[in-house]
Amino acid sequence: MGVYALTSLSGSPGVTAAAACWAMTSTRPTIVIEADPAGGSPILAGAFGSRLEHTTSVLNLATPRAGVSLMDRLMEQALPFPNSTDALLVPGIASPEQATSLRAVWPSLGAHLQKMSLEGGYDILLDLGRMTYPLPTARLLNHVDALAIFARSDLPSLHVLVSGLANARKELGEDPSIATNLTRAALVLVDAPAEGNPASSLKAHIKPVPLVATVPHTPAGVRPFSLGTPIPTRRGLDKITKADHIAKYTKAVTSMSQALRAHAASYAETLIGE
Repeated sequence: MGVYALTSLSGSPGVTAAAACWAMTSTRPTIVIEADPAGGSPILAGAFGSRLEHTTSVLNLATPRAGVSLMDRLMEQALPFPNSTDALLVPGIASPEQATSLRAVWPSLGAHLQKMSLEGGYDILLDLGRMTYPLPTARLLNHVDALAIFARSDLPSLHVLVSGLANARKELGEDPSIATNLTRAALVLVDAPAEGNPASSLKAHIKPVPLVATVPHTPAGVRPFSLGTPIPTRRGLDKITKADHIAKYTKAVTSMSQALRAHAASYAETLIGE
């Protein structure tokens, strides 16, 4: 259980697909909250296959109702993922213009999500989309256990990553000028071998942010989570099938979720020790 924010500093490295895969394949109850100020609901259009109208939304949390708690209002907006009973989605706003309506909601929502995770045993995933400055959802980050920053392994993406990590840590309330290994930020590398930038070459440039996981860049593997296509079964003795790609991607996302939990636990233990 924990509260995890997922974001990127550039491009479209697959943050949303990873969040959907995490929720749809986890053995823990999981809630994904789309908190991308850019608007739209990529998960409703993707993993849900555009089968539902965008009528429920995190935007509805901006309107208080007498006698109804913020958590009750949140659960009213939650939709079960396809073929799942304990994975839920709270869709994002419909357009960027609506983002300002939620500025006063994020701080109290973050505190409630922490409590919900601890008492209800939920993994709560905040899909922040691409991190922009100033970050409208920055006050949510006060309440996350870890911030997963996704980056493609091509040189332009890595250049933005290395130059932007200090700003990302500032959004977490950390001071990058202080020499310490204590950080809630963590890197998830979306690796395409043909791009020629192995994970091992990054570690010296991203300190103290650890590289906690690598997931494959595999369009065939993410389709059930980004396009809502059914998960196929493996056929006969085919060398490579769509099912193989999906299984590889799912395994990588599961490893990523475990690594983020371990990173968050290590941060908490070190903080208590200090």
